[in-house]
Amino acid sequence: MRRGPERRLAEHHQADGLASVGIPELAAIFALAARAVQPDGALCFDHWTWEYHLGLDWFPGELFNGLIPLAREVALSLPVALEETTPEGLDRRWWMVLRRT
Repeated sequence: MRRGPERRLAEHHQADGLASVGIPELAAIFALAARAVQPDGALCFDHWTWEYHLGLDWFPGELFNGLIPLAREVALSLPVALEETTPEGLDRRWWMVLRRT
C-alpha cells in the first residue's frame, strides 16, 4: 500500500518531531525570503488547520498547531535583520508578519 506524503509527514513527526529536518529547512526558507525583500519590506505567513483534519489518525495536529510559533522562533533567530509586527486584527497563533529592517 502506498503511503501519501501526509502520512509520511505524520510518521516522521511522531518519530523525531521533525526537528532534524524542519528547523534547518525553515531557516533556509526564511533566509532566502528575507534576502529577496528590500529593507522595510514585509514577509507575511499564515497557517490554518481545518478542524476536520484534527480527527484524522494520520494528521500531526500537534505539529501543525505549533507551526507558526516554531517558524517565528527560527525566523527571529537568523542573522538577517527581521522584526515582527502584528497588524491589528491578526491572531499571532496563525499569522506572522516580519519586516526586514
